[in-house]
Amino acid sequence: MSKTFISITLAMSLMLPAMFSAAANKTKVFDTVTSFKQAARSSLLPKVSGIEKDSGANISVEFTFDRSYDASFAMGCLPLILTAMEKPGRYYLHVTWDVQLQNCMLSLKAQPE
Repeated sequence: MSKTFISITLAMSLMLPAMFSAAANKTKVFDTVTSFKQAARSSLLPKVSGIEKDSGANISVEFTFDRSYDASFAMGCLPLILTAMEKPGRYYLHVTWDVQLQNCMLSLKAQPE
C-alpha cells in the first residue's frame, strides 16, 4: 500500500469518533401530541407529531433506535406519549434525540385554580 493511502486511512479513522460524538442532542417540547407512529418493520421510523409549546407550530420528531432497546423504549416513552395524547391540557411532552431517541419526559402544565 502506498504511504499516502495509509496516512489518509489513519487520519479518517481518527476523525470518525469525533464526527459521531459531535452530534448535538435536540429537544422538542410538545404542547399537544396529535399522533404517534411506530411500525413493526425496521424500515419505518417511529414518529411523534403535534403542536410545539410556545410557537404553536406543527412539528414532528422522527428517530431511529437500536432494536435491542425496543423493550425499554416501549416501557419508557410509549406510556408518556400516550398520556400526553390522552390529557392534552395537562402535560407537556419533552422528546430528546440526536439520531436515536435519548429520553422522553412529561412536565405538568400550569393548571387554572
